[in-house]
Amino acid sequence: GINAEYGQAVVSTQSTGGVSTVLVDGGAGDYLDIADTVLLLDCYNVADVTDRAREIARERPTTIPTLPPMGNPTARTPCLASFKPMCGKVRIVSKGAVSYHTEGTEEESVLDLSALEQLVEIGQTRFIVEVMKKLTDRPEGALSTVLGGLNAGIEKAGLGVVKDDSNWLARPRIFEIAGAINRFRHLKIR
Repeated sequence: GINAEYGQAVVSTQSTGGVSTVLVDGGAGDYLDIADTVLLLDCYNVADVTDRAREIARERPTTIPTLPPMGNPTARTPCLASFKPMCGKVRIVSKGAVSYHTEGTEEESVLDLSALEQLVEIGQTRFIVEVMKKLTDRPEGALSTVLGGLNAGIEKAGLGVVKDDSNWLARPRIFEIAGAINRFRHLKIR
């Protein structure tokens, strides 16, 4: 049968938050009655089967129990002091790895960025490290607000907003900066 919580979450987030959901299903058909569009992938050929799916949903309706609406997600508000280890001894190992030492210890930690596929140049990794250093002296706020302000500053004044000597930096997308921050082991969220 249909996963009630997931089915309700899909309906709720669409109606209250305007959030779309892409679901890949192996053929159970449990979600056909809440789908806007149904695509069939058969031997690498894609076909729009929405009309047929609606027929099946009419013939075999599923019931989605009514659950309380989902609330809005809480904004991620990082404790910016948690970036202090990036202000110490830091070594860019590669575009996908940054080694740093926690203050007062010889413990080496690694910030693994290998899953951030859009990082294509080591200068982008350097930029991310400089952003994390810069964040320690910014006012705290939601991560999206902090990064949005940083992005606006860069748009207005250039990479020098992050570091005066920005010759060896390359600007990554804001998504990669956020991805790196979310992978930082010492990150504390309020």
